[in-house]
Amino acid sequence: MITDDVAAAVLDSLPSRIAVLGPDGTVIRLNDAWRRSAAAGLVVVPVRPGTSWLAACEAGAQGSSPLRALGALTRRMLNSRRDHGHIELPVTTPRGERWVDVRIRPLSRGDGLVVVADDVTERHDHEKALRHRATHDPVTGLPNRSALRDLIDAALGTRPAEGDDVGLLFLDLDEFRLVNRRFGYAVGDAALQAAARRFQEAVSSEGVLGHWGGDQFVVVTTRTSRPAAMVLADQLSSCLAEPLEADGRDVRITVSVGLAFGSTLRSGPDIAPPPGEDAPAASPPLDPSVPPPPDAMALVRMAGEEIVRARARSQGPLTARSGPPQPPESDNSI
Repeated sequence: MITDDVAAAVLDSLPSRIAVLGPDGTVIRLNDAWRRSAAAGLVVVPVRPGTSWLAACEAGAQGSSPLRALGALTRRMLNSRRDHGHIELPVTTPRGERWVDVRIRPLSRGDGLVVVADDVTERHDHEKALRHRATHDPVTGLPNRSALRDLIDAALGTRPAEGDDVGLLFLDLDEFRLVNRRFGYAVGDAALQAAARRFQEAVSSEGVLGHWGGDQFVVVTTRTSRPAAMVLADQLSSCLAEPLEADGRDVRITVSVGLAFGSTLRSGPDIAPPPGEDAPAASPPLDPSVPPPPDAMALVRMAGEEIVRARARSQGPLTARSGPPQPPESDNSI
């Protein structure tokens, strides 16, 4: 027969934090790992034997919605005797925020619940880093093409308020390959990072700046007007007037800016791809009476077409809204 002393010894030998609740939510027992964790400041729920788990969750929920969710889950488990419950929640500790995985199961004998909590901060941070890596460019830290396409598609699928429009600015650094060719990719990456900082200062809170790939950036503004977007385009064109500091070198580059709006989005073979991209594969003919739904790539192609036209008119790598690239002034500049 398993005595209370044996049961307590088994609970205290386990590394997980364990709390045993009675049928009304009263805390019956806390194992040694729970007590040590509480003493170190990692408190999932501030309870001790004889106190109410539900009351502690309710009291802590005033400043923590996760505790409110934990309390609601516990109450449902007590009322319905579900097989199990599970929740992950952040916990503030003296060492900063930690993430705790909480699993709740009914006792196999008698009424009540057993709560098992484990610190999963490392796993949570790893998953967060993987999600960030999937949606952000490793060089600039900006949203990448995949994230930008999702953002643009979502913006185009939402009806804007009266007077607002979805604006897209396509930024193409002129002759940027010369930077990589002359100074190497380390300087090239540093120049991209410096350009991204300049662009971000110009964009501020007016939109979202992302790295489309290579030497191309995109700015998405979901609530803008044509005059405001054109002002922003001029600011972006001029923000590279001063040389960029890149890995100890002064790098001079210019940028071409193409501008497109969701309200005038058009698609078809007459729209050129963004600079540096192949034309999209031909699509099956569509019903001409039904306009194609707007999509991110069509809007980006439309903005890229403006750059292509501007460069064709100037017959050189001129910017759509600024002067030509400056010639190198020394061995440390381009």
